[in-house]
Amino acid sequence: MARVPVPERVGQDVGLSNKLGLQPAIVLALNLNHTRLADDPSSERPQHPDSHL
Repeated sequence: MARVPVPERVGQDVGLSNKLGLQPAIVLALNLNHTRLADDPSSERPQHPDSHL
């Protein structure tokens, strides 16, 4: 009886890790990219300081 629950648990864990692991990773990556652009507007300004002056 020990052979049945172990494989099922492993399968569920792998499935959950894939669903809950890959999607959040993509979301975090997108969030990091957006936060970088939002938190670092100065990085875009140095490119156009002469145009404003």
